[in-house]
Amino acid sequence: MHIRSRSTGTIFGYALGGDRSAKGTVEVNFAPKAASASVAISETGSGDGFSALGIRSFEYRDSPSGPNKKDFGGNAYDWPPSAYHKLMTRVTFGMHLYPDSICAGSWTLDFWS
Repeated sequence: MHIRSRSTGTIFGYALGGDRSAKGTVEVNFAPKAASASVAISETGSGDGFSALGIRSFEYRDSPSGPNKKDFGGNAYDWPPSAYHKLMTRVTFGMHLYPDSICAGSWTLDFWS
């Protein structure tokens, strides 16, 4: 197998001032195909806070009856930095920021043949 194509994007978030945390997601949909999704933090800054970036969930189609979903839950500690499935159809990248945090990162989708 080799990488046939690649899609990339950026994720940026901040939770500055006060004691509010922030969460956000980026969702990418595509036809069923072998795909690997990954994230990387390129910059983080925080006072007393913490930043997390990961794969929040992904969907795949392993039967004609419909998509199956792998959800890693709402706890950012459980979000893996990468995921692969031979028939992935959607991936949701998540960011979680505690108060007084900023984070910049990127997401990558590699499509395999």
